[in-house]
Amino acid sequence: MNKDYEILELHKILLKLSDKCSNTASKQMALDIIPSTDADVVREEVSKTNNALELIIKNATPEFVSFKDIKAIVNRADSGAELSLKELIEVRRFLYQTRKLTQWRGEVEGDTLLDNYFEMIYPDYELEKRLEISIIDENNLADEASSE
Repeated sequence: MNKDYEILELHKILLKLSDKCSNTASKQMALDIIPSTDADVVREEVSKTNNALELIIKNATPEFVSFKDIKAIVNRADSGAELSLKELIEVRRFLYQTRKLTQWRGEVEGDTLLDNYFEMIYPDYELEKRLEISIIDENNLADEASSE
């Protein structure tokens, strides 16, 4: 680790930041942050942070739920594998989070420096609703899960 980072105890700061994250992928991203020495990059990132803070002050914090990284689940589904109910529940939680974030952004007026991030979020309301109706818990499907 960089000597300056040790003096600043960057690892402790990143640990505190990761504790605020709602899922494993974002926790790891927080821990992997490497400070920039490029003044333009720093200014841009500080502007995004200030913009996010202004949005939260003006519009409240969006709802965040804890969910697991679903990349492996999506890869399994893409390969034709049958997903477990537990995996489908994780997909449902992820879809819920995407819906809540897009709804929150929809309530915010005007353009933001964060819009390119929001534009990468694609909620699937129909799949989320179908999973909500169909799954009771990790071991039980609802009667409504069958199309018959």
